[in-house]
Amino acid sequence: MHYFYSSLADPDQFILLDEEAAHAHVLRLKPGDTIYILNGVGYKYQCIIDRLDKKQVMGKVVARVLIEKPKPNVTIALSPTKSIERYEWFLEKGTELGVQSFIPVMTQKSERRQINLKRLNKIILSAFKQSGRGWLPSLQALIPYEKFIQTCNSEYKLIAHASGTGFREFAFKPDTQMTICIGPEGDFTDHELDFALQHDFQKISLGDYRLRTETAGVVVAALLANN
Repeated sequence: MHYFYSSLADPDQFILLDEEAAHAHVLRLKPGDTIYILNGVGYKYQCIIDRLDKKQVMGKVVARVLIEKPKPNVTIALSPTKSIERYEWFLEKGTELGVQSFIPVMTQKSERRQINLKRLNKIILSAFKQSGRGWLPSLQALIPYEKFIQTCNSEYKLIAHASGTGFREFAFKPDTQMTICIGPEGDFTDHELDFALQHDFQKISLGDYRLRTETAGVVVAALLANN
């Protein structure tokens, strides 16, 4: 089953261009083959290729299915790691597990102060297509910690900390918007933690053991994917 991404403005016909067309060429697809197109906002289209070359793929849509949006609607705000490969791994696995939004947060102890949004979005898109998810996650620009805390308006606002309530003990409605903030390897400062609590965040513990930043993000995504 081959997945592609397109906004698919025409409900009866499709066209793939640029990197999506190049991917079809690499897969050695041919006229008559079936592919599936994800539009990123819930629909999966079953399509038949009519003609293709290295620059474009064209054909007809034969069926479509609406994929339900993941519940709860999860946003993970996580401080980018010093090794960008570890952050990329988190984005890939988080996408596969149904996280709907990623927010890179720059804390006082963050070891990385710049990220390449274009590259990171490509990683998210690749994981989105590979997993067959119906909803393409968003990735925001790197934001200072205090600005993120002040502007977060989720129904549930959580911050991961060892002194918090156990995650499995925390009761929440499944059909809701939830944001979980995860700190850098050196953890949040006392001021940062207090600042979050003053803005209605609740402390959540992810267990008795110390986790790497990116591992904590994947643990959160996996726990919520099972609800």
